[in-house]
Amino acid sequence: MPGSLAGDIVWEYTVYLEPASMEELKLEIDEPAEYATWRPETTPQRDPGKPMEVTARLVSSTGGKPNTKVESFEWKLQGTSKEPGVALNFPLEAKEAKFDLELDASGQYFELSQENQKMKRAVQTGFSDTVKIIPFDWGGWSTLQVTAVLTDGRRVTGKLKGKSDYGLRVPKRASDSHIADGWKKASGASGADKDDDEKIEGQKDNGDGFTLYEEYRGWVEEGKHIERDPKGKDFFVLNLIGADAEPGIDLFAGVSQLKVHSKLRPDEMSEEKRLTNGNHREGAHREMDQHGVWVKTFGSKSDLGDDGAMTTMLEKGVAGRPGNTKGVGILARDNTESTFSKPFNLPVQDAVFAFDRAIAHELLHSVGVEHHGSGDYKTDMFFIFRDHPENRLGKSYYTMDFKTKKPIRVLDEAGQDRAADSTTEIIIQAFRNSYISDYLADARKQYAIDLSTGDRKSSFASPEAMAEERLYDTLALTFGWNGARIGVERGEDSGDQDCLMRYYFSNFYEGKTTGEKTLYSVASGTERIGLEICRSGKGTGINDAGHKPQSRYGDTAADAGNCFEQICPNDSIPPRTVKE
Repeated sequence: MPGSLAGDIVWEYTVYLEPASMEELKLEIDEPAEYATWRPETTPQRDPGKPMEVTARLVSSTGGKPNTKVESFEWKLQGTSKEPGVALNFPLEAKEAKFDLELDASGQYFELSQENQKMKRAVQTGFSDTVKIIPFDWGGWSTLQVTAVLTDGRRVTGKLKGKSDYGLRVPKRASDSHIADGWKKASGASGADKDDDEKIEGQKDNGDGFTLYEEYRGWVEEGKHIERDPKGKDFFVLNLIGADAEPGIDLFAGVSQLKVHSKLRPDEMSEEKRLTNGNHREGAHREMDQHGVWVKTFGSKSDLGDDGAMTTMLEKGVAGRPGNTKGVGILARDNTESTFSKPFNLPVQDAVFAFDRAIAHELLHSVGVEHHGSGDYKTDMFFIFRDHPENRLGKSYYTMDFKTKKPIRVLDEAGQDRAADSTTEIIIQAFRNSYISDYLADARKQYAIDLSTGDRKSSFASPEAMAEERLYDTLALTFGWNGARIGVERGEDSGDQDCLMRYYFSNFYEGKTTGEKTLYSVASGTERIGLEICRSGKGTGINDAGHKPQSRYGDTAADAGNCFEQICPNDSIPPRTVKE
């Protein structure tokens, strides 16, 4: 009202009339019916997942209907996550920074802002409002807040009904966690988001390199989302071979007890980088990224070493981890160059598993498992027939030194001299009788040339002597072994005969005898191909101390054996030092 005091000074003022006490109001957020079990989800294409509806209502502290009208409701998602991609590995190396949860309103008269993180809706009648929370990531999180703006100018902030919490944590979770309580309950998980402590009894190292939160967020495999049992160790294989590799991968999974994912597509795990949890930002993550390995066939043995299969390591002198393993290469199952297409001394029923066993063996290298020992070697062995001009024993024998022709004993496991095989002597004598005339004709020509030129370099007394020695040198090569593999005690063939980390390639093994060097030959069908994994370094079967005439290859090396204990797929655990 206008008024004046003196002169030309004029004052204006307004008087507001209010009730003696204002009505006490509360804005309650109802806990959704599915709140206890709801978790965010989406698709690899980032389609909206199953929404969760949340309702807030203004109520009077007296229990009656509020006297003051609501002008609008203001909703806000606070602290919403922006994890790259939609899962740990999809899309590969995701860069986008979109919110993982968004608001979606039903009804009319609303406006959305801040990338659908805020919503304001004018209220025509009533005291409640409902919004939908839409997920776009399997690991998203946020906190939903709401404010009622009243017609009298007051603002009332929403609390969870019956509790003192301002806002609603989405999904339902502990204040220090980003994992849905419902998932933890359903999976039997406990502990903090950063935990990585899966345990397999008998394996020395715990964990698989993935935190509990990452197990929850999950991966995309074969175009579908997967989340894992948080109590199991996960391992990823990019199978570039196809169906032919599956039995070997399954064998690896069975003996290692790892949860193996081998249906990955090239857009789900990169052959080059092999990251399996590369999409991370704020969600709990180990200090090192976790990797998988690939398996693929090569066309040439020259790419893979002597045996036709190789685990290519990126770091020398240490045991394998997925992160330091480039991949597993192998020749195709039917490649005649491959060691695994040859029977060696395996029984027929074992030989059919050679390719599958090789894949499992190499994959075990990628998770830290080493051979049973070292020291096996290859050598040429020559057969010196009894009539050879340089034979001074008067009987056939073998030698490893073709120059000196120093004899070695080669026995079968019954103690019989392999060089005294009468069948071999009959064959050699027949060969001599058939070809001696040809060798003699060539020797006479060469002998005449040597004499005519005055350049006689040999010590042969006659063409006949030259022919005899050349013929028997040919027989020495023909009836010997080119590249014979000799197994040694505590070498690659040692230990549990059924362990698939044990080699089975030896043709002979060294005898524990005094005097001249002795080798025992390995009879056809008496080696075994391992399809299990050992739990100790003790020699079994052919390597047992009671095997006759002796243990073939003995116990494993002191720092080997118990292959199951060595298994560790966790890149965050430093690998042990090993012999190169």
